Amino acid sequence: MSDITCPNCSAPLPAGAAFCTSCGHRLETAAAMPPAEDATRIDTPGLHDSTQVISPSEPTPPAGAWQPSEAATPPASPWSTPSAPQAPPPAEPAAWEQPAAAPPTWQAQPPQAPPTWGAPPQGAPGAPTWGEPAPASTATADQPSPVGGLVAVVGGALALVGLFLSWFQLSDKATDTTLSLSGWDLATSDKSPFESNDPYLLLALGILGVAVGAVLFLGKVRPIARVAAIVVGAAAIAVVVRDWMSAADIVKDTANAELKQEVGFFLPIVGGALLIVGALLPAKK
Repeated sequence: MSDITCPNCSAPLPAGAAFCTSCGHRLETAAAMPPAEDATRIDTPGLHDSTQVISPSEPTPPAGAWQPSEAATPPASPWSTPSAPQAPPPAEPAAWEQPAAAPPTWQAQPPQAPPTWGAPPQGAPGAPTWGEPAPASTATADQPSPVGGLVAVVGGALALVGLFLSWFQLSDKATDTTLSLSGWDLATSDKSPFESNDPYLLLALGILGVAVGAVLFLGKVRPIARVAAIVVGAAAIAVVVRDWMSAADIVKDTANAELKQEVGFFLPIVGGALLIVGALLPAKK
C-alpha cells in the first residue's frame, strides 16, 4: 500500500492515482506529477537493431516539375468517415414572391363636431338661417316677361294681319291696268301671275308667334319660348323677302310691267322683328 491518502476522505490511494477511489475527489498532486518512465522504451536504438524501421527518404522532385500547392486539400484517407454533404443555402425569394408589406394602420381620427353658426350679422337682411332653405333665385327659368310677351303677341298678330292685306301692286303700262295682290292671293287666287305656297307657312308662323308670346307673358319654360320666338320671327321675315325676290324676277322678264310693295307686305316683316325683340327683353324682376 502507498502512503498517499485522499485529502477529502483520508482513504488510502495507490501511487499515481488521479482521483480518489472512495469519494472521487481529484488529486492535484497526481495531475502535477510527470508520467512514469516506460522501461521498455528505447529512445536511441542502435544501427543493428532489427526492430528499428527506417523509412526511405522522399525523392526530390526535378526542377520545373508540378508541385501541389500548400492550399490544396489532401485526399481523404480511405478509412476516414465521409462527411455529411452540406445543404445548399436557401435561395432568396424573388421580388414578386415576397409577401406584401402590411398596410399602415392609420389612427382613427375622432369625429369633429359640426360648426356652430351664430346669428347672421346685422345689416344683412334676408340672410338664410342655418337649417332653412335658401331663397329661390330671381333669375329662374319660370320668371314671367309681361313686356316681352306682349311684344311677341303683337308681332305674331301683325304677321297674320299682313298676310291678308295687299302686298303687291302690279301695273301694266301697255293696257294701263293695275292689279293689287295680297299675300294670301299668291296661293289661292287665279288672277295672280305668281304661284307660291309660302302664305300657308306664313299663316302657321303667325299663329305660332302669338302662342310663343303668351308663353313668354306667363313665364313658363321661358328659355325655350325665347328661342322659339327668335326662330319664328326670323322665319317670317325670310318668307316675305323670298316671295318679293321671286315676284321681282318674274316682272323683270315681262315688258311694260311694274311691281310695287304695299302696306301688307311690310307688316309680316315688322311682326317678325317684334318677335325677336320680345324674346330678348328681360324678365320681370
